[in-house]
Amino acid sequence: MKTIFYMCLLIHSLVLVSCTSLTKKDSETSDLDSLKNVSSELHQTYSEYKNIFDFIFLDLRNLPVPEQDDSLTAQLLLRIDEKLNDSQQLVYDRLIDLEIFQKKLQQNNSDEKNQIQTENNKFIELLKTETLKLTYYKKDLSEAKKLLVNSINIYESRLSFTDLNFSTFSKEISVNKEQSKNAFDRMVLYANSCPEVKFEIHDHASNNMNSSELSLKRAQAVKKKLIQSGVKSEKITAVKGFASSQNLIVEPNIGSFEEKNMEPRELEYIRSVNNRIEFKIAEPCRL
Repeated sequence: MKTIFYMCLLIHSLVLVSCTSLTKKDSETSDLDSLKNVSSELHQTYSEYKNIFDFIFLDLRNLPVPEQDDSLTAQLLLRIDEKLNDSQQLVYDRLIDLEIFQKKLQQNNSDEKNQIQTENNKFIELLKTETLKLTYYKKDLSEAKKLLVNSINIYESRLSFTDLNFSTFSKEISVNKEQSKNAFDRMVLYANSCPEVKFEIHDHASNNMNSSELSLKRAQAVKKKLIQSGVKSEKITAVKGFASSQNLIVEPNIGSFEEKNMEPRELEYIRSVNNRIEFKIAEPCRL
């Protein structure tokens, strides 16, 4: 993974959002208050959206920057930051459109009340949709925060490896690709980082690979290959397969409306992160 790129982009993005978001949010508040015939429902819906947005924004801004080798955490935080900006821009643009629409109505002396209510209702639906998305981003942020404590020196911390590839619907590990080989090499490096470290191997899958049996077999295959690569078997205290029960990113259900309407690249990214091997530290290295 292009870790340095992600880190630089993440830092830039966090700094940018901290500077621009407050200005936009101030503008949004004044725009909403200045609009004509804004219903109480719209005010309430907007307030609910803004409250959860502000919570995620402040929580994200106050997080420590991940270590440079923690590319998964950097990716997760960058994705949340981008989605937060996209949502904010969508709402901000809609506010401007609504204001322009109302001004045109006044100039044309049209029957304003019903038309404004129609536009208000459209805005309410947009805000409800974006608020639902924000709840997903909030869950994603919670998972990213857990990953920030990843360290072989911390008991029960987790090291995630999303680049290790398996053959489709198979337990066979594929290390013929450079990314997958590098991921496995990192596993061996972490496993042998100190004599006392011990860990559990957990396999996790995306919704389209949701098989408890296959998940366990993949975790067992990782254990076998680690031992073949020189890792002592006593370092591995347990092997577990969780299938899709502990997704890092909220993923749409198979065949759902959300899945059918999601951009293919977005769905592919979510699944690539949820398909992962984790080391859960049972005994950390001694400092």
